[in-house]
Amino acid sequence: MVVVATVVAVVAVRATIAVAATIAPVRMVKILPPDAAGAVAIDGKGSAMTALRPFDIPLVLLAVAITLVSTLLVYGNSAGTARVVVEAGNREWVYSLENDETVSVTGPLGTSTIAIHNGKVHFEESPCANQVCVASGTIERPGQWIACLPNAVFVRIEGIPDEDEPDATSR
Repeated sequence: MVVVATVVAVVAVRATIAVAATIAPVRMVKILPPDAAGAVAIDGKGSAMTALRPFDIPLVLLAVAITLVSTLLVYGNSAGTARVVVEAGNREWVYSLENDETVSVTGPLGTSTIAIHNGKVHFEESPCANQVCVASGTIERPGQWIACLPNAVFVRIEGIPDEDEPDATSR
């Protein structure tokens, strides 16, 4: 989704630049070679670019609309719900924090079990020797994370934090 929106934004920007080049009356100038004193002169005679054509304004408006829509698709988070991101190796899985699930993720040592329950996430089991990840407790707010380092499994919560919750800058 992000890739498609980015490609659309790039195409829209290129179209806007191409149209803007035809709209702006730019004078073409010629720089003359330096004279005996080393001064450079600019010849003010030049041709102006063509004037607006009938479909230039709608084309510019279309390019601006495409840019705005793709920006909203890429940067807009209309739902505002938190999501759980689980990473292991080169793979990544995304789950809703609102849905109760038990997730099994395979790492280098074996399978780690992650529970998402009542808006909280924690490691239930892991094949690591020290079990620090299981003892680390639960996470429930965007920006928090837990990890099983020996098994290379990383879990984080992403989303827009609640404005009612205190953050690191609250006193």
